[in-house]
Amino acid sequence: MTDDPLEYHRPASVGPQDLARALAAAGRLRRMPPAEARRVFLDTFDWRLFRQGFALEAREGDGEARLAWRWLRGEALRRLTAAVPRFAWDLPEGPFRAHLEAVVEMRALLPVAWVRSRSEGLEVLDGDGKIVCRVFSEEHETGAPGQTTAVPLAPRVRVQPVRGYDKVLREVREALGRALSLESVGADVLEAALAELGVAPSDHSTKIRVDLDAQMPAAAAARLVLLRLLEALEDNEVGTRAGVDSEFLHDFRVAVRRTRSALGQLKAVLPPGAVEQFRREFAWLGAVTTPTRDLDVHLLDFPRYRQALPATVRSDLEPLRAFLEARQRRAQEALAREMASRRYRKLLRDWRAFLKAPSTEASTGSRPIRPVADERIRKVLRRALKEGRSLGDPSPPEEFHELRKTCKKLRYVMEFFQGLYPSADLRALVEALKGLQDNLGEFQDLQVQAEALRSWAREMEAEGTAGAETLLSMGMLVEKLGGRQGEVRREFAKAFRAFDDPVNRARFDRLFRSGPPEEGSAA
Repeated sequence: MTDDPLEYHRPASVGPQDLARALAAAGRLRRMPPAEARRVFLDTFDWRLFRQGFALEAREGDGEARLAWRWLRGEALRRLTAAVPRFAWDLPEGPFRAHLEAVVEMRALLPVAWVRSRSEGLEVLDGDGKIVCRVFSEEHETGAPGQTTAVPLAPRVRVQPVRGYDKVLREVREALGRALSLESVGADVLEAALAELGVAPSDHSTKIRVDLDAQMPAAAAARLVLLRLLEALEDNEVGTRAGVDSEFLHDFRVAVRRTRSALGQLKAVLPPGAVEQFRREFAWLGAVTTPTRDLDVHLLDFPRYRQALPATVRSDLEPLRAFLEARQRRAQEALAREMASRRYRKLLRDWRAFLKAPSTEASTGSRPIRPVADERIRKVLRRALKEGRSLGDPSPPEEFHELRKTCKKLRYVMEFFQGLYPSADLRALVEALKGLQDNLGEFQDLQVQAEALRSWAREMEAEGTAGAETLLSMGMLVEKLGGRQGEVRREFAKAFRAFDDPVNRARFDRLFRSGPPEEGSAA
């Protein structure tokens, strides 16, 4: 990626002839035939490529596309001719796919804008007639995905360097600046297109950060937090219903879980009748989204399932993949029906109205939020420590799962009110908690996966969709998962000791004591 300008604003008064005269000193020039191209720019819903400084563009034609993954305002990193992918894993195996998949992971690649370009180019040749640089005079227009109406963009001059000819590149830049007084463009053509279309790239983060005042009434603070969670849910609603990619449903469910946790942790500061009503409705919403999410997780883990088996039997798992895909399609269709139901629409409508209504809470809700948050965090922490200290080798998986749920509640309530505490101190405690959560999460996932595989093996055998080889492979996989679960169980003691550490407990005591922050600390 170069920090020097490669694109320039082209005033209407500057035409191809002016460019030719300005570049004459750089070498012999040869005109290129006029060209037109249409590019579709792709990114994920949360703009993973754009936020890391990349652009992915596809020039379509003859059923395939010339894909270019490049730096914004810079050179292409990878090129590939292939069908336009929906997911990175739809591409042929190779460096392009591997690098792209590392950035976008499981997220779908969605069109974010298209740009149609017309260009006239000049090739700069050396004394041997070899091309040492290219310069293009370009006009662009852009439009939103699915729309044919075009909006013009400002004309540009684009320099395409040839590797190894840095001196020529410097001469070309000097000529453009000296002879034509062209100014470099501060935005990539994708950035210019998005600005013209009124699209502001956002990460659509599910992170909960609400600006709160320590003296704010607890009920008002709770409503602000719950409104932010409702926004996160609504951000992912359309993608969840359409099944665009698994991450929409994941983020949707995170918002639902956090809402349920907040209602449980803050029930004393909100009207009890409303709390019970909405807890029941959000429990229903969590339940109807569970089957689809469980199947999504197994399909995402399927490559790992294959890798866990000897290479000679991996193909025997393919009937399981087909079984899971069919189940996932049916579960997604059922979920879409639930999200189109009157019950779901009423829940969101009533929930927003409740959160926006004037506060009528009792005296508990009028208390300042800081001591209320301190008390809730300390209470959940005490429960987590008590549960964790009681666990040992003979403890059943259900008790590990209970601790996992308690740790989630602790993490959520700390995140709900993070704006009340010094960020560095809170971040250190969240990191300490995360290590324990990772251990408990893997333990529970392995438990659920093994149980599901046993159940599916029985179903597939009864349906006649799995032969002996597939059933044996699934049995081997269950055994592998059980072995790993045993390792994770043995690692629990170390993970819990790192969390139940005297230094860590002292940090909790200092940070979550009742009262305002110390003078000079950042709230």
